[in-house]
Amino acid sequence: MLTLRQAVRKYPERVFRVTRDDPRLPATVLRWVVESVLHSAEREGVRRVTVVVDSAYSFSVEDDGRGMDKDLVSVLTAGFCGHPRGVLDVVTAICDEARADVWRDDRHWRQTVGWDPPWPAIEDRGTTTRHGTRLWFHLNPDWLGGTVLPADIGDVLGGVLDDPSAPAEVALLLRDLRAA
Repeated sequence: MLTLRQAVRKYPERVFRVTRDDPRLPATVLRWVVESVLHSAEREGVRRVTVVVDSAYSFSVEDDGRGMDKDLVSVLTAGFCGHPRGVLDVVTAICDEARADVWRDDRHWRQTVGWDPPWPAIEDRGTTTRHGTRLWFHLNPDWLGGTVLPADIGDVLGGVLDDPSAPAEVALLLRDLRAA
């Protein structure tokens, strides 16, 4: 029997609806993460979601909500698909590194995962006055076979706030650092 991570890697079309060699796969993954964050936005008090693409293979999605529950930070690795952020464990399966930073209840928590376990424990990074969650992903370039995030992330995320289930009062900010 395959683990969830192995199944995602072997049959990405069953999860993402595009094949591993489809040039739309990185864009599909990015959109999945943004939609996941937006779908939990109202419950988590989010007013702003910032998407940053910092390389051909890496991006982050940060919100200004109250911060993911510390016990749910492990959603990056748990196969906990019942949670609204449950798509994240599927996304991490095709990343050579992923990280969740959570600022909640005056604490900064970090969970980092790699291509395969074991992974380090959730880190307590100290006190903070911030609140929110940042999810950062570096897609595995070898697994993707050279397919990269598209040049125009605005096209990828266009209409994501038009979805009837998207929260009406959330601003979506896009930053592409590749051109900088």
